[in-house]
Amino acid sequence: DIPIAADSGGVNSAENAAVDLARTLRAVARRQRVHREQTADELTAVLATGSLPAEAEDLARYYLAECQRHLGRLDESAANMKRVAAGHSPMAGDAARGLAHIARHRGDFPAALEATEALAHTTRYFRALGHLWWVHADIPLACSTYGTARDFAVAEQNPGQAALAQASLALAAAFDDRTRAAEQIRLAEEYLERVRLSWAEMHVRIAGLLRDAGFDDNLPQRA
Repeated sequence: DIPIAADSGGVNSAENAAVDLARTLRAVARRQRVHREQTADELTAVLATGSLPAEAEDLARYYLAECQRHLGRLDESAANMKRVAAGHSPMAGDAARGLAHIARHRGDFPAALEATEALAHTTRYFRALGHLWWVHADIPLACSTYGTARDFAVAEQNPGQAALAQASLALAAAFDDRTRAAEQIRLAEEYLERVRLSWAEMHVRIAGLLRDAGFDDNLPQRA
């Protein structure tokens, strides 16, 4: 953690900006280890000061929107994502992808597809498409799309994104084919040996439950 001194009211605006930038970076860095509500509260407080430079404000607003989406506060999340997506900061593309996720969570699949198709065709684009296909029960297309997302991430030497894509592939495969699911789960576990991603780890565990449903008498206890 970065030690943050209390604002005494006597520091100048540059010092205020430095303190709030440090608070932002700390909140973003810790977001996977604390409750999303805590991160959202911290980022909301930083944004309320109005002292962040434009790109740092977009960083704080984007991760605030991410936390709001995870908390189910979709209207607030969409409003913040739109503000970031409309700008020119490095977070604008991520915010556009965030809007596609929000539309999917709302069940507005045409809007989710339209927003996804506007994204750059990188690993995140293909993973976002896979998220749409498996919930529509097009499992073969979902699996191939997640596989493309994984391959892009591997080529980009991005192990975190590769693990996320492979975990999603394992989950989708588990709805369709036990043999294929077993192999994809094994591969996902290998990817997750290199990174720590609780979201992906949980997806792989759920994939294991789906694979074994109807076959393992101990399934309720495992679940």
